[in-house]
Amino acid sequence: MRAARAALVVIGVGLAAYGGFLLFTEQRLDQVLAVVIWLAGAIVLHDAILAPASAVVGGGLRRAGGRMPRGAASLIGAGLAIGALLTILVVPLLIAQARGARNPTVLAGEYALGLAVAWLAIAVLVAAGVAALRVRDRRRPARPHS
Repeated sequence: MRAARAALVVIGVGLAAYGGFLLFTEQRLDQVLAVVIWLAGAIVLHDAILAPASAVVGGGLRRAGGRMPRGAASLIGAGLAIGALLTILVVPLLIAQARGARNPTVLAGEYALGLAVAWLAIAVLVAAGVAALRVRDRRRPARPHS
């Protein structure tokens, strides 16, 4: 297992180095600067919004965990994480669409509707999963606490 991890680290570092090499040798300075700004924005977004929001939601789920079926908090957290990732992917498309594209065939999708439908599907699947966990817990005999 240790050898596999070491191999994965070496491969990852090698690919990152190759990507950095290509970035600096194949792109103009303004493009490199745009990538640096984008990466800085991603770090700020993660540290200022996503990490604190995850901590608050996780704390709330842990507090409510005693009133929910076992595993429900993890299921809800996973649903929220998937929805947040989808939102992060779609928001730039919505912003670009609002600005308008020079080519009308670019960004022609209904991204806001698609995101709303995705959140609805996630909510329905998570609710169904929590309901299934509740049914499972009702069928199991109560275990004595030790």
